[in-house]
Amino acid sequence: MVEAIIISFSGIDGSRKTTYAQKIATALYDRGYKSEYCKPDYVVNGIIKKYCENQFGDPFSYIPNINGNVYIYGILIDWLDTFNKKLQNHSDKILVLDRYVYDILAQGLHYNADIEPMIKLIPHFSQPTISYFIDIEPIEAYQRLKERLSPPIHHLESLDNLQILNKCYSEVFSRINWNRTHISAGMSIEEILTLLISEFNDLLSNYER
Repeated sequence: MVEAIIISFSGIDGSRKTTYAQKIATALYDRGYKSEYCKPDYVVNGIIKKYCENQFGDPFSYIPNINGNVYIYGILIDWLDTFNKKLQNHSDKILVLDRYVYDILAQGLHYNADIEPMIKLIPHFSQPTISYFIDIEPIEAYQRLKERLSPPIHHLESLDNLQILNKCYSEVFSRINWNRTHISAGMSIEEILTLLISEFNDLLSNYER
């Protein structure tokens, strides 16, 4: 029995990592691979957002109303739950994710959280087999977010915040060993799929339905 392949897409808000992950998972499945889109259930994150909605009238008001450590380590618990339920136990599948723990590190820096304890946990997570980082200028990401119908853009997705987050990713690159491939946010699904299959065809062939 072969282990699961983990394909992750990372990048700032507005890079369309969720769109890429969902469509790549579907495209691989349509081509005969055992693939599925995977993400945390975000139970703890949902509790925090519900609390913020009740207390402050906005589910995204956790910053500045809640300490960044509380919010970020809540998300980390959601990811540990995902690791235990999905990433660790699945085999014979290609799991496509629209984020990974690396993205939490960047978000933690953005929210002034202490990420050192989190960095020490990174080796305990399965490393993505293939990790794509989507390069996009913050201004372009901001324009995309403004055009999004649901959910509407919120204050943490402002241009200033996207610029800060972009710098936080650069810091994460310098602080951990993240084996990643950079792709342009302008690439089509077909272009990414072609790149993926051309580079990893032998590996992916083990996961044909």
